[in-house]
This record gives sequence, structure tokens and C-alpha cells, in this order.
Amino acid sequence: GLEFLDLRTYTAGDDVRHIDWRQTSRRVEPMVRRYRDEAASDWFLCVDGSASMRLGGKWTLACELTIALAYALIYGGHRVALAVFAERVHGYCRPGRGQHQFAAVLKTLLDYQPPRRGGASSPGLCADSVSRSGNLILVSDFLCEDAMTEDLRRLRAAVSTARALQVLSKDEAAVPGKGAVRLIDVESGAERRLTLSQESRSEALATLEDHVARVRRTAATLDMRFSRCVVGDDWEQVLVRHLGV
Repeated sequence: GLEFLDLRTYTAGDDVRHIDWRQTSRRVEPMVRRYRDEAASDWFLCVDGSASMRLGGKWTLACELTIALAYALIYGGHRVALAVFAERVHGYCRPGRGQHQFAAVLKTLLDYQPPRRGGASSPGLCADSVSRSGNLILVSDFLCEDAMTEDLRRLRAAVSTARALQVLSKDEAAVPGKGAVRLIDVESGAERRLTLSQESRSEALATLEDHVARVRRTAATLDMRFSRCVVGDDWEQVLVRHLGV
């Protein structure tokens, strides 16, 4: 069945049976009634706002992906909620529809900036804000020692369907540079000094691939669609690959 959603300006190709003549006479331009399919569902967009997401343009790409998802889902008549998390939930928009909801999601993302240091990545905290019949999309770099395994299990148990989208920076995906370097974990503050060489870069990339494979295996076990992207990738193509459309 169909349920009234909102009004919009008539465009060529619209079903004339959906023209709202009363609103058309008031606004002096053809207005069409839009309807929401009663099968429309709730979607929860959970975005990692921890310190590591500040690096290498990851937060910008994560916002682009989330905004595009919110727009597409809201335009399709679904209810959309947003949670920005780190060591706690820093921003939250209750489930809603329409232009006001999209504006709220947009404002929440644009008003937030990941911290320079400290914090943590605890997506499991979002489990308290979702619904059992809802659908979840988690956007994060997943760069935690435990690969967020327990958090993923907690989230998956709280919703009907779940997806995981990993965002990495170019430096993380390629390990550039050479010579002596000092590495600092911006969340824990831990430091490590080493000398970059072709061998050490290869080891770092192999470690990253092992980590990503661990996240991918966990997602597969939990029946969560998983994909990865790198800063610089076209966000539209990222979503096409991830959503399988």
C-alpha cells in the first residue's frame, strides 16, 4: 500500500493522477503528491568520528558517503537516523523523513570534527539507538587492534540487516616515505620509531591486509556486506560497488 509523504513541483513524466489540485491553485504551479511505500524501512547510519578519522581526508569522505546515503534513503521514503560515535555517541538524529530530517543529518555531520588526539572507536554504543527491525550502515576505518569484532557482533544482533564500509587514507593504503620515522597512535598516544624501507613497507601493507581480512571475515560470519575504499576514490563509484547497484 501507499501512504502520503509530501508535495513537490510537477515535472514531465509524473502521473497526472497524483496532481494535488488544491495545492496547485494555491501555489499557482502544478504540485504532485508523493507517496511512501508502506514497506519503507528504518535505516541507521553510524559514522566513526574518532581521532583516527581526522587523518588523511577520511572524515571528509565518510561525510560525503553518509550524506549521499541519507539523501537517497530519505528520497526513497525511508526513515533515516544518524549516530556519530567515538568513545561515546557525540551526535545523534532520531529516525525521521523528509527535507527537515536530511537537513538535521547534514548539520550534525558538518558541525562535528574528530578530535586531534585521544578518544576511542566504540560503534557498539550505537546498538542502544537502533531498532530490531531496522537496517544499519557502519562507516569507519576499523583501525582498532580488535578489529571491532565484539562491537560488530553487538550491532548485528540489534538490527535486521547490517553493512560495513571501511574508509582508509592514501598513506594507510600505500605507506609512503623512507628513512627514520616516528609513528604515533592518535587515539592511544602510543609511539613507535622505525626505519622505513621497502621491506618494512611491504610488512606494513601485509599487516594491513591481514587486518582488513579479519574485519571482512567477521562481517561475513555476521552476514554483513563489507567493502573498502580509499580517500581519492569517487564517492559515487564507492556506493555503487558497496550497494551492488
